[in-house]
Amino acid sequence: MDPRYKEDSEYYGIKFQYRPIYIGKGNGKRLYDHLKYASKNGRISFIVSKIKSLISQGLSPIIEKIYETTDEVIAYKMEADLIKIIGRIDIETGPLTNLTDGGIGGTSVKRKPWSDEHREKMIRLRRLSPPRKGKTNSIEMRRKQSESHKDKKFTDDHKEALSKKKSRTVILYEDNKEIEFKNAIELSKYLKVSQSTVYVALKKNKMVNNKIIQLKKS
Repeated sequence: MDPRYKEDSEYYGIKFQYRPIYIGKGNGKRLYDHLKYASKNGRISFIVSKIKSLISQGLSPIIEKIYETTDEVIAYKMEADLIKIIGRIDIETGPLTNLTDGGIGGTSVKRKPWSDEHREKMIRLRRLSPPRKGKTNSIEMRRKQSESHKDKKFTDDHKEALSKKKSRTVILYEDNKEIEFKNAIELSKYLKVSQSTVYVALKKNKMVNNKIIQLKKS
């Protein structure tokens, strides 16, 4: 778990006090393999890179054994179920750094390596447009942005696209069950929260009232 983000959440009766970043099945000292690789500059993977980032900030991941069983089939199923319900960063469904679906024969995700030309292009683009993380616009800039949005009229196509987005089916995970709602409006009424709360949670992969919600894949 990531010690920088305190999030009291629960999946399948298993409670997390911080944001989960990896789910894995193993035995013995397998629990600490990724930390070992990160500490000794071992093999690099998504989770190892994440741990290295924490270590560089003087932090360490919170490692916990969340479930024990002698039945390997059950262990694999629990791993796959948790990865599915929590979600993976690489496919934009959640915070986990897992790159497979988990379980027996979990599918791997293979990515085509960048060419030297493409890598140089990305470096040039980053230099021209550096990330704005942690930066805020000036008061004057915010005023101009506000003025530019006044009296803005949407085209019919834009209105239709917004309507379709609002009408997408939403899934709520509750009591180990998947409950489908026709749209975010119905879900907001069920959870007794505002529609904007639901939209923001869906966009940022956050929970609402300690419950996981996701857009149903079309």
